[in-house]
Amino acid sequence: MEGGTSETTSKGRKDPAWNYSRMAYPPRTNDLVCNFCSRIIKGGVYRMKYHFIGGDTMVTPCLKCPPPVRQEIQEYMGRKAASSVSANIVPDLEDLGYGNDEQNLDEVDASKGSKGASNKSAALGKTPKQKGPLNVYFALTPDQISKKAKTSKQTTINNACKK
Repeated sequence: MEGGTSETTSKGRKDPAWNYSRMAYPPRTNDLVCNFCSRIIKGGVYRMKYHFIGGDTMVTPCLKCPPPVRQEIQEYMGRKAASSVSANIVPDLEDLGYGNDEQNLDEVDASKGSKGASNKSAALGKTPKQKGPLNVYFALTPDQISKKAKTSKQTTINNACKK
């Protein structure tokens, strides 16, 4: 390895920056020493990567970092950013079985019971509301919440003192 004592510091770590740096004070992983310029970088392996590639204004770039190492770190950071973006993609509701196919619409119409409500929504060109995956977490609809707020009265100071 090019980094010197990377076998002892990178043990069990997947980030390639550990191959080219070591801990300045061994129990603390926040302070790292660059193996190329011997500069101590505070802020952990995240800032050490920016020290290698020279892409952050808060970190001094390493002038002695070889181009292959710089490219390796940049590619790793690009792959990691791409994987975190793909992990945050919301799944399609149709894949989960909550789509707007005709069979689900027929089931919703049949379960409503009253023809007036389904005809009214059909006349307006609206599809009836369907239950989705978030309905498990939200028991009340906004209409129910507003009706509940209208029926409850705020306690006045006089009424509270009389109690």
